[in-house]
Amino acid sequence: LDDSALGRHPGHEEMRDLDEEDPTDVAAREAHLSFIRLDGNIGCMVNGAGLAMTTMDLVKRAGGEPANFLDIGGGARSDKVAEAMRLILSDQNVKAILVNSFGGIARGDEVARGLVAARSKQTRSVPMVVRIVGTNADIAAQILADSGAAIVTAESLDEAVEKAVDLAEEDPTDVEAREAHLSFIRLDGNIGCMVNGAGLAMTTMDLVKRAGGEPANFLDIGGGARSDKVAEAMRLILSDQNVKAILVNIFGGIARGDEVARGLVEARSQQTRSVPMVVRIVGTNADIAARILAESGADIVTAESLDDAVEKADELAGSAA
Repeated sequence: LDDSALGRHPGHEEMRDLDEEDPTDVAAREAHLSFIRLDGNIGCMVNGAGLAMTTMDLVKRAGGEPANFLDIGGGARSDKVAEAMRLILSDQNVKAILVNSFGGIARGDEVARGLVAARSKQTRSVPMVVRIVGTNADIAAQILADSGAAIVTAESLDEAVEKAVDLAEEDPTDVEAREAHLSFIRLDGNIGCMVNGAGLAMTTMDLVKRAGGEPANFLDIGGGARSDKVAEAMRLILSDQNVKAILVNIFGGIARGDEVARGLVEARSQQTRSVPMVVRIVGTNADIAARILAESGADIVTAESLDDAVEKADELAGSAA
């Protein structure tokens, strides 16, 4: 029986067995969302069935594959937008999200608020491209810009589709690094490197190779890295199952050694697999950093010089292989 006909057959609703239905379909119906799951990897959120079909056609024309049909309706409020985002992300195949909102009855600012709220609650990082035009589109653009959320905006639908297709093809680790404002390139080695400053990172990698090791990545955490950024950098390194040891080389200037040390201790406490870590921190607050590492009880090897740190990391990677 078509759901659309239930209103004409009141008694039939009582016969519905929700346990036999896809939980996503049930959740969509309860939220008054028109949702159909497909086989692609680009999640689509659109207001209006016709615009949704057009958006999906353009995704396919650009070489992508839509992961769903989703019409949030003409008067969608922010809570409905957030629920729509949750439905899209329940599909683990989704690698990018495309939001195409034409504001009429649906106000652009309400859609933007819902997107920001949903972004803050995401349990996994998926790139998002947003195109909002029409009612309150200028306010929506300001909301997205002020939110600090990792949201890519587009002026036209063609531009939005192109960006979404490109992002869906990216390595998820590259996406996460960009959203965390980290310069990260994955390589083929087994010694994960975390350094502040591109020049120092290149020098560290050269010394690793000279010592007989192979760097697993280029990673520059930047000059003013805080502890949460350090913890995210560590998570990126450990997402590579080839990493057998981690080398941290920090020259404190704008980056404070104590902030880096706190991030390392936090990251160490959250690790899901045991990988030896060698840390060399000099410069600003290096003495405080040393004390934080020593008192943490974390399994962290320290080194006074860069040569010493490289040698220890190479040995630990070899013994872990």
